[in-house]
This record gives sequence, structure tokens and C-alpha cells, in this order.
Amino acid sequence: MKNGKIKVLIISGQYPPTVGGGGTHAYYLANELISNKKVNVTVLTSHIKGLPKDEKNSKGLEIYRVDFKHSESLIYEAAIAKGLEICEKKSPDIIHCQHIDGTIIGLHLKASFNIPLIVTLHKTPLLRFDDSIPKRVPLYSNIKLLTKFNGIDYFVAGSKIFNQELQQIGLTVDKIKFIYHGVPYKYLQFLAFNNDLISQIKLELNLKTSDFLIICPSRLDERKELDALLKAIIILQKDITHLNFKVIITGDVRDGNESDKKIKNQLIEIAKSSNFQDNLIFKKFAFEHLPSIFSIADVCILPSKKEGLGLVLLEALSVRCPVIAANAQGIDEVIQSEINGLLFEPSDTNDLYRQLKRLILNPQLKIDFKKNGLKKVKETFNAKRMADEHIELYHKVLNINN
Repeated sequence: MKNGKIKVLIISGQYPPTVGGGGTHAYYLANELISNKKVNVTVLTSHIKGLPKDEKNSKGLEIYRVDFKHSESLIYEAAIAKGLEICEKKSPDIIHCQHIDGTIIGLHLKASFNIPLIVTLHKTPLLRFDDSIPKRVPLYSNIKLLTKFNGIDYFVAGSKIFNQELQQIGLTVDKIKFIYHGVPYKYLQFLAFNNDLISQIKLELNLKTSDFLIICPSRLDERKELDALLKAIIILQKDITHLNFKVIITGDVRDGNESDKKIKNQLIEIAKSSNFQDNLIFKKFAFEHLPSIFSIADVCILPSKKEGLGLVLLEALSVRCPVIAANAQGIDEVIQSEINGLLFEPSDTNDLYRQLKRLILNPQLKIDFKKNGLKKVKETFNAKRMADEHIELYHKVLNINN
């Protein structure tokens, strides 16, 4: 640490424009940390075609993009090589790794340079946990393996459910730091209320005055319960005929992913069976366009039966988009039913239908949820609070190591 300034190297396989919970968190954390004059941040992430390998933004945040694939002899070889180069040239005080791929790379750097190492895992929580799970599920055997390395100074848990599962998998409380994920709500509002972009999006989606726009910020995944969402909206369309319901699912089929293709086809068949296919839209949006989508949507619905926290819910609440979500682990840490949103029983099509109908027929609910949702983000899930708590942890780790 030079001149009282902490130098942090963040390693994350995902990073915008690639959209995903772990990558989005890394982006928000890096940009909020760099806003603090006492922190310098470098990001090592995977290369994306068309983007420069090295870049520096207006805040001074340096980003290095490199191939995260494996060679015949070593996993993440190119990323490890670049990480070693960064450590040699920049001498970071802290390495902060995101999820398993970032941690494996970070452990190599720790072994060579003995730099303090912090890990944040991004995963889907289980509905239950027992000791047999790491013996059957590769993700959890990987996490169990990471808990055995003394080289990891701290694990950061971004939600209460993560905190609980890290303890269940074998970590002691003194190795875990609970820091709620946060979002930069002012920045999201700046992105959201762009009139030119909003007009462009409305034109692309062919939105009309009578359209009731529902956004489901979700990839195609069985645990997302997208069929329950679609069935509930189809029932509602038959019940409330003066509105034209349109549903946008922000995920689409990933290259060569048969599971994605199967889920999409199933949803299309459900829509076709009720002549709803023209109102079901699968569309990926650029990372910086998502806040505008939330801002014009009448409601954001997340039907997942389990979530780590639901970062997309925080993004929706930040731009005053009303939220309805499943009453599931992780989600219940963000949404307080009847206060800043509505919860329905997971997989229960009829309950989702009832809650959505309530929101439509009671305009005051929308007003209250918009106000209280933003308040919740400001008080509990804002990015500055998240960054400040990380800086406290960095100082603690550096003091211990020194």
C-alpha cells in the first residue's frame, strides 16, 4: 500500500458487456471502489471479440481482457500469465476473485506473490443442504475444495443465504465477511431516463398505449419457472381484455445449448396454445440499455424458485419499476411483500395471476412500491455502502498480513 492508497486487482470471468450476476457485481464494485480516491482498481476478465484487450476508463479503472480458456497443460493458462504480469508490474495489495474461475487464477497469483486473497462466490443457493451434496454436485465439490486452501484470507457472502451455505459447506464464521451486494442507483437512473433510447426501444418493440409491458430479466433456466410466469399472464389476458399484455424475457438460446433451446420451444408452444405467441418476446439487451427497459416496463417479474439475492430486482427497484417475485430464498431478502413489492408462492401460477391482477387494479400499490423500492435500495443495497464495507475488509486483511 503506497501513500495510503490500496491497489486492488479484481479477477472475474464475467464482466459487462457480458451480462450475469457475478460479472455485474464485479462491474458495480470496481466502479464504486475507483470512485474512492484512496483506492486504485485493475480488472482482469475474459476477452470479448470486438473489445480492446487493454482499456482505461475516465475514472482511471484499468481493464485487461484475456482468453479464459484452458491450454492442453493448464487451465486458464493465458489468464494466469496475464495476472502474473499485472502483479509484477502493478504490485496490487489485494486480489479479489469473483467465483470459481477467478479464484483458481487468483490462487496461482497468491502462490507466486503472496498477495492477500479475497473471494466472492456467485452461485444459486440450494433449497436444502447436507454433507452428501459436495459428493454429488461438481459446483459444490469445487467450493468445498476452495475452503481447504489456507491461502484464501476471506470469503465474502453477498447475501444471508450465501453466508448460511458457506458455513454449511465447512467454512468457519471467522473466514466469512457478510457484505450485501449493492447497485449504483443514481447511475442506473442516469442510464434509464434517456428519452432518445426509450423512444428507440418502444419503436423496436412496437409498443402501443394499450400495451402492458412485463419484463422478466432471466436466462432460459428450469429454476427460473418461466412456464409458470407465462401461464399466469395468459390467464390474466383472458380476464383483463382491455389491456394487451406483452412479455419480454431477456434471455435467449446460448450457442449450442440444447437445454436453452428446449425451454424456449416449450414456452413458445404454451404461448401458441392460447394464441399468445405474438406477445412473447425473447430479446437480449445491451448491459447499458437494461435500465431503460425497466423504466418503461409496467412490472418486473422474477419467478425463480431460488436466487442468490436477485441483483436484477435491485436494478428494477432503482429505476422505480414495480416488482413481483417468487417468495424464495435470496429474493425474500430484497422484497418485503406489500411494502416494496409483491411475493407469490413459487411455481404457483394462480397465486402469481392473483398478485399481478392486484397490482393492475390497485394503482396506489404501484405508487407505494416505486417509492419504497427505491428507498430499500438506498438504505440497504446501495453500491457506496458495499464499496465502503469492502474497503474496511481490505484494510483489515492488510493489517493482519502486515
